[in-house]
Amino acid sequence: MKNKFVLTFLGTIAFTFLSCSLDLEPNEVTPENFFNTAEETNAGVLHIYQALNFRDYVRSYYNIPIVGADICAGNPIETIPELVSLDTFTVGGGDVSLLLFFRTSYVGINRANTIIERTVEADYDPDLRDQYRGEALFMRAWHHFHLVRVFGEVPLRLASIQGTADIQSSRRTAIDVIYDSIIEDLTQAAALLPILRIGGRADRVAAQALLSKVYLTLASAGATGSPGYDFVVEDGNVDRYYQLASQFSSEVVFNQSAYQFDEDLLQIFNVATRADVEGLEHIFYPSLDISGAQETRFPERLAAKTGVFFWPRPPAFGFPANTFCNQNLFAPDGREITSGFGVYISEPSFLETFDPNDRRRTELIIDELVDANGNTIWEPGEFVEPVQGFLEGDLPFSAKYLSDCVGSQFTNTRPLMLRFTDILLVYAEAQGPTSAGYEAINRVRNRAGLENLDPGLSVQDFRDAVVQERAWELAYEGQRFYDLRRTNSVEEAFTELGQQANLGNPSNFYFYPIPDIETILNP
Repeated sequence: MKNKFVLTFLGTIAFTFLSCSLDLEPNEVTPENFFNTAEETNAGVLHIYQALNFRDYVRSYYNIPIVGADICAGNPIETIPELVSLDTFTVGGGDVSLLLFFRTSYVGINRANTIIERTVEADYDPDLRDQYRGEALFMRAWHHFHLVRVFGEVPLRLASIQGTADIQSSRRTAIDVIYDSIIEDLTQAAALLPILRIGGRADRVAAQALLSKVYLTLASAGATGSPGYDFVVEDGNVDRYYQLASQFSSEVVFNQSAYQFDEDLLQIFNVATRADVEGLEHIFYPSLDISGAQETRFPERLAAKTGVFFWPRPPAFGFPANTFCNQNLFAPDGREITSGFGVYISEPSFLETFDPNDRRRTELIIDELVDANGNTIWEPGEFVEPVQGFLEGDLPFSAKYLSDCVGSQFTNTRPLMLRFTDILLVYAEAQGPTSAGYEAINRVRNRAGLENLDPGLSVQDFRDAVVQERAWELAYEGQRFYDLRRTNSVEEAFTELGQQANLGNPSNFYFYPIPDIETILNP
């Protein structure tokens, strides 16, 4: 079989301004006669970000790492069959989440390539030109980074699709070459972008943050012998990549003030008192739309629905099946709870790893519901009042996605794709057991109500401790899956927690198969 892949539906969505016919009328909008002004280019940049809002993207963006780690399982009663295969590493080339993630990622890449090409000789405000080009470079790197961590060798697309020949020439690219491109894109983006702090858009800090994660991925994968990353050791770059991860994460942690460490742990995730753009830690997130009438597939807009996948299902009795709001359900501290789908359920063995005093366990994971009078009406595994019992998802659940009730099934929570504490822990891990590394991780631990990390750890023990701290701090945010892969510890982590049953197919531990349809259409 030839080693090339069709990027399905890129031919029909090379850009939504492009007609389905190749015989364009002179008055039709094309990439060649559009993007000639700052306003037109800005519209194209927003079009790149829109790809993050597709239901097919955002659901897969969560499904793949959330249930693929040792923190959550897919609810076996859910009607999404791929959740079980992702949870047990038994996915095949026909997995729907993988297919949708692959396709929609290349939609975003193609849109980014169009803007990159059209800003080479743009004749308008140079600052705006640089900003738009920087945003497009960031987004191209974003998609390639996620694709290479999920699938390994994938087609590297650095030019927009002009015809079927471009699609059919798409071949798998070596992992090291993909990373070289990602680094080049992010380095350029960081140089071109200002600090914007505009919700849903990338800026210089986002580029530096993502670049630090790229370098940490390479360094830790090389240091631990993670499959596919032999080139890091062969090139002698492990220490150099740790240094670069420290350098770029330090730019985020120390050399800017637009984004900061939020001393109030709960406020990071509180959508009731602020817009997401006002959250101190929120470096990059998709600007999902909560005004849509319904959730739809590509290419329609997505009514934000992140939270409902984490919240437990509606009560078995006493409320209509689709009633998500005003159920007189509260966390013990008074936060109102809306019900959801119970798609992602907590792994009890992971919950047991928390220190009993860890606020990330006691306040950000809910295992008791009360009524308006403070009476306990639900606890995991026990229906205090059977009439209030939940159908499924009868396990503690994350409070990170609690939301104002904005309508049937809609939420105003968004995935926090890059946040300050993530990068602070990147800095700690890259630094190792230096005074600066200890100060960084202890800042995170102290906010959670924990004592300082034991002093005097070896380099490896310290970095292992940071990775574990990331599991507790970033739980339910989709980071753990990639941390396990880059540190070559998938088997070890699942075994330590007694989750060996999840380890179904070793060939899937570190890279998933490229969707079958991409090879079948172009054998």
